[in-house]
This record gives sequence, C-alpha cells and structure tokens, in this order.
Amino acid sequence: MAVSALGAQAQQDNNDNLSEGWQLHGEGHYADARARLTAALRGAQTGSDPRTGAVILDYLGLNEEDSGDFGRAERYFNQGLSTIHPYPPHDPVQIDLQTHLAELYMAEMRPGDAEPMLRQILGILRRAPSPDWLFVARADEDLAITCVMQHKYEEPEKLLRQSQGIIEGHLGPANPRLTNGLFAIAALFTAQHKYAEAVAPAERAWQILQTTNLPVTKANLAAAWSTLSAVYFHVGRAEEAVSFARQAVDWTEAVLGRNHPCVVRCLSNYAHILKHTGRKHEAKEIEKKADEISKKLPPGAADGNTVNIAALR
Repeated sequence: MAVSALGAQAQQDNNDNLSEGWQLHGEGHYADARARLTAALRGAQTGSDPRTGAVILDYLGLNEEDSGDFGRAERYFNQGLSTIHPYPPHDPVQIDLQTHLAELYMAEMRPGDAEPMLRQILGILRRAPSPDWLFVARADEDLAITCVMQHKYEEPEKLLRQSQGIIEGHLGPANPRLTNGLFAIAALFTAQHKYAEAVAPAERAWQILQTTNLPVTKANLAAAWSTLSAVYFHVGRAEEAVSFARQAVDWTEAVLGRNHPCVVRCLSNYAHILKHTGRKHEAKEIEKKADEISKKLPPGAADGNTVNIAALR
C-alpha cells in the first residue's frame, strides 16, 4: 500500500508539473515553464508509457519555439518523435509532433523542409480509419503557406478554400480559427499582386477577431496586424498600413519581449512601410533597432507568424 501511495503521489506531482508548466508557458514565463515541464519529463521517463513523455517533449518544443530558441525546439520535437515512434502513424500525438516540427521549419523560413512533411501528414490523415478533419484543415493550411513561401501558386488557393470549408463546417463562420486561413489567402493574393482582392479576406479576419468572445491566440494577433499592414500598404492606404505596423511592433515587444524573432520581422515590416511612404529617417532608425536585436538572436532565427512585406512584391 505504501508503495502504491508513493506511486500515486509521484503521478500527481508529475501531472501538477505538466499542468503548471503549460500554464506558465501560456503566460509567457518561458524559463519557469521549462523548469516545470522538464521536471514532468523526468517523472514520465521513470514510467512505462512513451506517449506521456512524447506529449511533454511536444510542450517543451512549443515553449522553446515561442521563447525564440528554435534550435532547442527542434531538438525537443525530434526527441518526441523518436519516443512516439512505436505508435501508429495516425496517432494524434505523433501527428501533433510532426505538424509542430513542420511549422517550426516554416518559422525558420525552411519551407522546402516543411513541405514533404506536410504532404506526408495529409496522406496519413486521409488514410486514417477516423480522420480528424480539423487536423486535415490545419495541414492543408500549412501546406498552402509553404507553397506561397516558395512562390508556388498553383495549389495554395484550393488548399486554403478546402481548409476554410472544413473549419466553417465544424466551427461556424465566425470562429477565430478561420482567421489563419483568411490571412493566408490575403498573403497569397498579395504575393500574386492581386492587391485589391487581398483586402476582403484580411478585413473579414480582422472583423472576426474584433467581435469574437472566444480566446484569440498571440499568433492570430501578430498575423492580423502584420498582414493588414501589408495589404493596406500595397493598396495605397498608407496611414492604415503605418498604424497596423506600429501596433504589431508594440504588441510583440510588450508580450514576447524585445529580443524575439517576431519583433525583428515586425520592425523590418514597419521600416519598409515608413521608407516607402516618405519617412526615410524614421525607417533608418527602425532598421538599426532590428539589426541590433538580430545580432542577439540564435543563428537563423526568424518568425513565420508575420508577413514579410518586402518579399510580397
């Protein structure tokens, strides 16, 4: 009985570490979250269920990605995939890990590495006995974005429309989850120089975010302000472009901290808009600030949740 009680207490401690670690991550306390999640991982490694360890490694990877340490995030995701390997390919934990690794490659501006992973994920999901169609929608969306990043424009609109249909069918036409795809469509049209067509999906997404009572993720807000600034810049609405670009910078600095890859991208976008709206002195100061932060980041760090305005030309 004493041994059983000790085992139950250890399991409870492990669960508490996992729960509190994930909560700390959500609050942006990445170092504290890492400590809790690492403690949970140590506890899980003494047990016999590799799935629990894989879940914790996935959480650790997401925590490191959000903190800006992409190299460490990649190691955690790969370790998780190695741990979960005995399970079937369509296991949800394995799909999560593969998706998060692919999305990390996208954040690192490595769409060529992400694309084959996402195609494999879609194949597995569509052959699964009971596919999770929201997972399919997410993979469609991610694959479309990797294509846009590589200037491959034949598939993305179809993939994004498929994703939108699935999400609307399951969650309704006003769910914040729709905004990822809407902003991706706006970015696609901008990349194709269909600037006027990009306004409607971007503004629909922004309207959803402004009126929803559901939680809105940090990534959604970053995408909102960055994409709107890009869209308005390209249709000649300079004042609105500058305003949204400034909001993106203020938000990322306040929430993610000054030395984060997302801040660099938002600053670069802001500088680009200022420069091309006649405010070259201000643009130069912003570019200098972005360069100073870049020098402090791990090699190759970039952010995939914001739109690179200069690239959409």
